[in-house]
Amino acid sequence: MSAPLKVLQLASCGPLYGAERWILALVRNLDPALVESHVAVIADSPDAETPLLDLAQAAGAKVHRIRADGRLSLAAVPQLRQLLQDAPIDVIHSHGYKPDALTLLAARGTGTRTLTTAHGWSHAAGLKVAAYEMFDRALLMGFDAVAGLSEDLVAGLARVPLVKRKLHYIPNGTDLTELAEAGPLPPDLAALKQRGPVIGYVGQLIERKNLETLLRAFAQLGHADASLVLLGEGEERARLEALARDLAIADQVCFAGFRPDRLAWMSGFDAFVLPSFVEGIPRAMMEAMALGCPVVASDIPGTRQLVDHGQTGLLFPPEDPAALALGIERALGELGRAMATAGQRRVEERFSAAAMARRYERLFADLAGRKA
Repeated sequence: MSAPLKVLQLASCGPLYGAERWILALVRNLDPALVESHVAVIADSPDAETPLLDLAQAAGAKVHRIRADGRLSLAAVPQLRQLLQDAPIDVIHSHGYKPDALTLLAARGTGTRTLTTAHGWSHAAGLKVAAYEMFDRALLMGFDAVAGLSEDLVAGLARVPLVKRKLHYIPNGTDLTELAEAGPLPPDLAALKQRGPVIGYVGQLIERKNLETLLRAFAQLGHADASLVLLGEGEERARLEALARDLAIADQVCFAGFRPDRLAWMSGFDAFVLPSFVEGIPRAMMEAMALGCPVVASDIPGTRQLVDHGQTGLLFPPEDPAALALGIERALGELGRAMATAGQRRVEERFSAAAMARRYERLFADLAGRKA
């Protein structure tokens, strides 16, 4: 039997958000007989956050911290190139515009095959973000293979010159084994549930997540005993806290910050809301569905792959707080219980990390010239 392929996952430093949790789910579900997993993080400064490395190492991966002196530094290139040659790495799998750029620079001439997974673009306003995302699209043309995790994202990628012929659709997947180890209900959440129903959100507090609409919808519910829990951090937090005060709901809204025990919190939500303007196939919503929580989500392409309206969840127009408030009311009732059961079945059957890992194993083998 051939030795396992050596595959390096390359990411930027920072907290554990969707892409980082995606990498962990993939590493945990790859067959070690087929793939020897390596995970590297580009550290922009000596004190850069790299929680992904600790968790990846605990999952059995070999981990590497790549030093870069600043966000735009090329100091990481020779270090990464040396790693590719020393291991040697068969396939480097990058995630994000900076890892994509460094991958193409470092892998050239090494024989290492290159793959990037596009997790989605923000479509956010602002020239800086738009420039980075345009740059990333251009980089895709230099890769041996490109993967997208939602149908809508793949359709967009197919319009990038020279990408369609090497494009692969591999649906996002959630780690069902991790969900089974969610842990007990956190005491703070248990206290809120004694008062009444808890509506939850998990993700970054940034503009494209459309959390203003969620706060305005919650204010329209008129449930004095209900609580809204926001798990995550981001640049919008101060503005959202001020809005909660203006809407006279501050005592019902819990800004819980980033929580490593997010799954334990999610397991206690009575309804999960994702009001985003844009998503791929949203991991947090998949996790909520797999945990048996009814979901209410904005009617956008990424969420439609998970939600059949009225069957596995509810959809609402992204900028309509009244429609969202009505959806939350319905999710908290008898319909919510039926949707939770159907949604859980949908994720288990179609969107597991194990199924995702099998598809990536075949792609890695194909890139390396092996039979899967």
